[in-house]
Amino acid sequence: MTKNKKILLSVLAVLVACAIFTAGYFVEAVFGGGKYSELEWMIEQIDAHYMELDENGNVRNFTAGDYINIIDNGTKLVSSNKGLLDRYSEYYTKSEYQSVLAGDNGNFFGVGVSLGGTVNDYNKIYSISFNSPLDKAVRKAGVNLIGKKIVKIGGVEITANNLKTELNKSAQGVEFELEVEGISTPIVVSRESYIESYVRYYDNASTVIFESEYGKKPVKKTITGAEKSGLDENTAYIELSAFNGNAVEEFALVMQTLAQKGKTKLILDLRNNGGGQMDILTDIASYLLKGTAKQKTVTRAKYKDGSYEDYVTQKNNYVPVSRLTVLANEGTASASECLIGALIVNGDLRRENLVITNDENAENAKTYGKGIMQTTFVSKKGTAIKLTTAYIYWPDKTTNIHNKGIIPLSQNAVLFENGFARALELNNA
Repeated sequence: MTKNKKILLSVLAVLVACAIFTAGYFVEAVFGGGKYSELEWMIEQIDAHYMELDENGNVRNFTAGDYINIIDNGTKLVSSNKGLLDRYSEYYTKSEYQSVLAGDNGNFFGVGVSLGGTVNDYNKIYSISFNSPLDKAVRKAGVNLIGKKIVKIGGVEITANNLKTELNKSAQGVEFELEVEGISTPIVVSRESYIESYVRYYDNASTVIFESEYGKKPVKKTITGAEKSGLDENTAYIELSAFNGNAVEEFALVMQTLAQKGKTKLILDLRNNGGGQMDILTDIASYLLKGTAKQKTVTRAKYKDGSYEDYVTQKNNYVPVSRLTVLANEGTASASECLIGALIVNGDLRRENLVITNDENAENAKTYGKGIMQTTFVSKKGTAIKLTTAYIYWPDKTTNIHNKGIIPLSQNAVLFENGFARALELNNA
C-alpha cells in the first residue's frame, strides 16, 4: 500500500469514526481491537470491490464525503440495520455471520414462515420453508396458507407490534396454535431446529418431497397419489424455492424421477425463489439447458475494474423435455432471474411459456429485478461485510434486469392464485 493510500484510509477512518460515534454497538465491535484496524480493512474492501453504476451506466467512484453521506451518521453501519452502502450490502458481527453460513446450508430454527413486510400485510404468509415445522403441520392439515394472514398466535390477537414476540416466545418443542384467516381449525406448530429442503415434485400419480426428523438432513420420500390436480400423464410440476443447501442433490433426484416416469413436459415454479448461491444455480441449470456442450453460460458478472466472469455449467446433465413452462412472481429474484434469462437465451423457454403472477394486480406482474451480485469478505476477527461487487448479465452479454425485472407477455400476467391454471393451459396447448 502506498503512503498516500495509507493517509487517505487513516483520514477516512477518523471521519467515519466521528460519523458513527453514536452507534455504540458497532463502535465496540469494530474498534475493540484498537487503532481502527478493522474499519480500515472495511474501507479497503469497499474501495477495492464495491460497485455501483451511476445514471449513465458508469462505475461510480467514492470520495471521503461520499462515505460520510452513505454511512448516514452511523445508522447504516449498525449490525442490526441492513444497508451498509446499498440495501444489499451489510455488516455482520462474528455470531451473525455464523448464522448466515448456517442459513446458506439450510440450517434454521423456528416455525419456518416468511411474512409480508408492508404496513398492511405484516402478518401475511409469504412462503413456508419446506421440511419446517409449519410445513409439516400444513401438510398434515391439508390446507394452503400462502397469501393468508395470521390473526392469532397462542390465542393472542396479533398486531404489527407484537407479532415477532408472540411468534418467537414459545420454547423449543412447545406446541402452540396459529389461527389463520379463512382456515376454520387452528394450525398446531412448535419451534424446532430443522434443515430446509428446496425441491418438490408432482405428477398425476405421485408426489416427491424431501423430509426428515428435526435437525436431520432431508431424504427423498415418495407419496402415492396426485396432490396437484390437472396434471396430465405427460407433465411434471417442480417447485424450486431457493438455490441453497441440498438443492442440487434434490433437483437431480426429481429430474431422475421425471425421466424414469417418461414425463415429456415440465412446469417449473420459481415463485418466491429469491436466489442463492451461484454454483448451485449453474449445477441446477445443467439439467435444464439443452445442447451437447458441457460448459454452457448461465450468466456473466461484470466487475468495477472492467473484468468479467462467466458462470458456466460444469456438466451436461440435460434431461430432455418437449415443453417447458416457468412460473415466476415479484418474489422471483437474483439467481432465479438468471436461470430464466439463461433458459430464454438458450432457447429452452419461450416467452410465450413464461407466466408471471402478482398478488393484487395482474397488470403489475413482473419479477423482482435484482441484476447485481454480492460477495462477502471476512475479517481476521470473524466479522464480515457483504458488498455488491458485480452487475449480472444474461448469456447474451447485454441484458441486465436490475431495478427492471422481467415483464411477461400481457396474456401471461395473472393473479397469484391463477398462475398454476395458466401454466397448465400453456403447457397443454
